[in-house]
Amino acid sequence: MRIRVCIGGLPFLLPLLLALCMATAAAGETWSVSGTVYGASDERDRGLSLTAKDPGGGGELFLDHARGWFLGITARRMALVTGEDGELVGILGRTGETGAYDWAVNLAVHGLVGGRGRVFVEANAEMSRDFGLLLTYARLSAAPDGRWLERSGFVGDTRFGIEAPVPHRAFLALFGEIGMEWPTRTHPRGYWRLGGRVAVGPFLLSLAYVDTTSALTIGRAGFAARLSWSF
Repeated sequence: MRIRVCIGGLPFLLPLLLALCMATAAAGETWSVSGTVYGASDERDRGLSLTAKDPGGGGELFLDHARGWFLGITARRMALVTGEDGELVGILGRTGETGAYDWAVNLAVHGLVGGRGRVFVEANAEMSRDFGLLLTYARLSAAPDGRWLERSGFVGDTRFGIEAPVPHRAFLALFGEIGMEWPTRTHPRGYWRLGGRVAVGPFLLSLAYVDTTSALTIGRAGFAARLSWSF
């Protein structure tokens, strides 16, 4: 399990990544590389469209340590009304196990490109448990000085989700998620999504119906599809 959020500020991340690689290589530690490239019919974040309901896409590259630490760099297309058209992102965090539960934590900085520009910090923590035919998870997020929509003030988020493989069809799975974002300067916004996905080798195709309590045009309910290739 790994929370896929990001650290912008690549000039800081790349030297840190190189230093850690050299240090752990000298100590005989093990790192592995993984990545994903994807295209989406609509890039959604907590129920709101980041691409004004237009197609989006991006990719990510992660470096995973045998002891649970991970570093990553990602990029994706955006189309915000404030002019930003992209996000350079990454992540620094750690995963682990406590009894039957898996956990992941990280501290991230997101950097928006173009328009007014924007950098914001966010901390995330997730706990999950696999019951065999059902995976459940809960996630908490906190941005002390806003995000891409709420650009000042504390913004918190809580979400709960389930994933269930289709019996006798291991390549098929159904999922559902419900969450609530808590900005201190405006009002809370609820969101949810329900859908399924099919895996064929390194390819994963998902389709979900997404809705939110927001009255914004970018929050109108609709279907969002995503096709990704992982390596």
